[in-house]
Amino acid sequence: MIRQKEIFRGIVVVVGLKEVIFSLMALSAFFMPEWTAMKNMWNDLLLQLISPLILLIIGIYLLSGAKALIQFIYPQESEEELLTAKVIFLLGMKTIGIFLMIDQFESLFFNINTWLSMYGQFHNEITGPSPLVEYDIFRVIPFILFWFIFGLYLLKSGSIFTRIAFREKD
Repeated sequence: MIRQKEIFRGIVVVVGLKEVIFSLMALSAFFMPEWTAMKNMWNDLLLQLISPLILLIIGIYLLSGAKALIQFIYPQESEEELLTAKVIFLLGMKTIGIFLMIDQFESLFFNINTWLSMYGQFHNEITGPSPLVEYDIFRVIPFILFWFIFGLYLLKSGSIFTRIAFREKD
């Protein structure tokens, strides 16, 4: 039998491969002729270059096996387990947790880029930034943080969902 930890490591490597490929696809857009004409828009640099580079680094880390992450999720060596419905559920839940966390990085960069674009359009040296623009970015960040922490919860435990899905029959 294969240990749950080893199966999850395989899933992490596949997620890492997906992130590397998608990051390289996003970075390749940076060299398109349409983008070259728009390179003077510094706020788009965040979305078109910095965000994919950071996600590429995350992808390479996951692709290389993510030893620290695996050790964080599975701090103790477990015995070989049967591949039960509960084990498959736990692996799927942890995978969803990884995707949620990665998506929050992408969402953060997208929202910062959007805010910078709006700030540039609505900023007036006399009146300052538009209150709508200030409110918008600060309203989004707590949600991003919440979903990142929720993804971490799914990755580490998710005990509430496990109890709901596999409650003992009386």
